[in-house]
Amino acid sequence: MGRLLEKLKVKCRACGKKHIPSRISGKYLNGDDKGKRVHLWECKFCKSLWIDSADKDSTLVTDNT
Repeated sequence: MGRLLEKLKVKCRACGKKHIPSRISGKYLNGDDKGKRVHLWECKFCKSLWIDSADKDSTLVTDNT
């Protein structure tokens, strides 16, 4: 179980803390991307949002620091 928890931990793109972020799944409701799924991660410490934690160059959506 300990190894699984370590694999789920990611580094926050804004504050740099390593933890298991909250994961948010949704889809676009309008525009050219209508129906396209999007997965966001939220830092439990600074509340910043980013897209695709598997990608080291992922997009930072908000920076609440």
